[in-house]
Amino acid sequence: MLQLANNDFRENIGLSLPVLLQSGAFELKVLNLSNNKIGDRGIEILFSGLSHRNSLSLIDLSHNEISDQGLLSITENLKVNTTLQILSLQANLFTIKGLGSILTLI
Repeated sequence: MLQLANNDFRENIGLSLPVLLQSGAFELKVLNLSNNKIGDRGIEILFSGLSHRNSLSLIDLSHNEISDQGLLSITENLKVNTTLQILSLQANLFTIKGLGSILTLI
């Protein structure tokens, strides 16, 4: 488990975290990035980098200013990442329309 909540990383986490995780030094199953203001661009970068990280089973992205565009990035990644079982998205900016893209995967 990697707890990185409440650090105000913003979109910068999308650039650095995937590089660290792809090193293969450990098998990460739970990642908490809640309350970091990652935003859509950070989510896009983060999930493109995590696309090869198949050990994750839970990601907490609550309170990260994710809109419909960010949900589309997540949805595209989840089409190839089949190990993720729990995705927490509370208190973000997406609409029912954006939520529809994720719900097509369930």
